[in-house]
Amino acid sequence: MPPAADSFPTFAYHGDAWLERHRNVYRSSGDDASRWKCHVKPWFGAKRPAEIDHAEIRRFAEAKKKDLDPATVGHCIRLLSRIFGDLIERPKETGVSINPVRTLPRSTRRLYRPKHDPHATPFLERLEDVERLAGHLVEPFATMYLTGAYGLLRTGEVLGLFAEDVDLQTRRMRIQRQVQWGQTGPLKDDESRTVPIQGPLLPRLAASKLVIGPTGPLFPTTRRNGGGTRRAPSRFVSIHTLHERFGEAVKAIGRPDILEWKMPWYQCTRHTGASHWVAAGGNIATLAAIMGHSTTWVTERYAHLRPDMFAAEDYDRLSGGSRLAPTPLPEITAREDIRRE
Repeated sequence: MPPAADSFPTFAYHGDAWLERHRNVYRSSGDDASRWKCHVKPWFGAKRPAEIDHAEIRRFAEAKKKDLDPATVGHCIRLLSRIFGDLIERPKETGVSINPVRTLPRSTRRLYRPKHDPHATPFLERLEDVERLAGHLVEPFATMYLTGAYGLLRTGEVLGLFAEDVDLQTRRMRIQRQVQWGQTGPLKDDESRTVPIQGPLLPRLAASKLVIGPTGPLFPTTRRNGGGTRRAPSRFVSIHTLHERFGEAVKAIGRPDILEWKMPWYQCTRHTGASHWVAAGGNIATLAAIMGHSTTWVTERYAHLRPDMFAAEDYDRLSGGSRLAPTPLPEITAREDIRRE
């Protein structure tokens, strides 16, 4: 006979153990701990894992969406799924062999579908505005901005660039760290990658390396006082300083619409570069490798392919006929000897 359901530990016991094992393993481990403590554990903690079914998860989603953003509810349910993924590997200890989140009906998944449409995210539709913004930024902020836009880098990856990561001869940058809270750490996907140096960015990086030297942070902090601690002073530019200088440049070029659209540094660099890459006919698989995405599906969200952003030739691609049309076969006549037979 199978053991009784109440003989297994509660979901809170398994969840606490899972979080302890994965503490500081993932980039989002801190966020997971907060979601577990504030939302997931109070709702599911007292139940046995086998008692959590589709109906209970739906009640959780319906209750939480009244106070939380749908994206936050989705993160909580995905955390629930990751914990269940660990539990089903030990059915004799947990009493479950199926992950209920994996088989949720579409009606339940719609409850926590994000309202934000990534294809409608605004970006700088003219590359001239990228250069104009850089022209109203002092160094090193101008080069940092262009590095994010032409290198398609995350903000923390720009801050984490070292001089030895930039090879001007081969026109490549090695992205292998990012800066968070003033300290270097692993990348979001924990995998280094190589990024090509675009032509407009090459002279800027060359000038920065002349100032910094062969080693050390490419964009060190410009603050003489403040930042970090007395024993460990800050070595990198603060993200708050970055956004402050960027807001001043946006006002200087007379583009209040950028602020109205709420386009921060990230959208005016990484999102803008990816969108123009695709609009220029760049390969989506190459773009995924440059941006550090595991699949092209994620990259497609950065390519804002709206109808008004199609190239001129896209409107005439079907006007000249299709290459899939069958080619007429040459006329074949029977030989005389075969015809006589």
